[in-house]
Amino acid sequence: MDFPLSRDRAARLIALAAVATTNDELVSLAVAEELPEFTVVVTLNQTAGKGRLGRTWDAPPGTSLAASVLLHPQHHHLPKDRYGWIPLASGFAMSSALSRFVPKHSVSLKWPNDVLIDGRKVSGVLSELLPDAASVVVGAGVNLTIPAESLPVPTATSLLLHGAVLPAEELADLVLAGYLDDLRHI
Repeated sequence: MDFPLSRDRAARLIALAAVATTNDELVSLAVAEELPEFTVVVTLNQTAGKGRLGRTWDAPPGTSLAASVLLHPQHHHLPKDRYGWIPLASGFAMSSALSRFVPKHSVSLKWPNDVLIDGRKVSGVLSELLPDAASVVVGAGVNLTIPAESLPVPTATSLLLHGAVLPAEELADLVLAGYLDDLRHI
């Protein structure tokens, strides 16, 4: 996994063959060393994915994108009392990025962190404030090429099921690059 398009958009991109969670990995790295904004940890095999309220995020290896992005909102003079908008803005960026891949379908953001295609969940966004309270890690999971019979719940979907038929690695790079572009402009 090289992620050439995404690598061009990230300050630093760390692609891993497998990881428990990209958020935990990026938080650990950011606590250990000063990292530039838009450092990204990405994988197509997240083994212990987590969602809001302690829910799990399950996907067969190689079928879903898991990516976490480090943001330094204080560099943009965003007051800490507005950090709560970061998950919503990140979800909006993901909605925008995914809509390009399924133009004949309705892509929407369900408060506070789910991205839906035609009312079914394709992506989730989870943000974590770092211990320094000055940086935020935004993680996102996207169901890329999961076939219907392998979806974790009946309310889930994947880009494949809505017409995105690229190989998972190519689709992952395109989705992540679009997400990073949109996230930068919010």
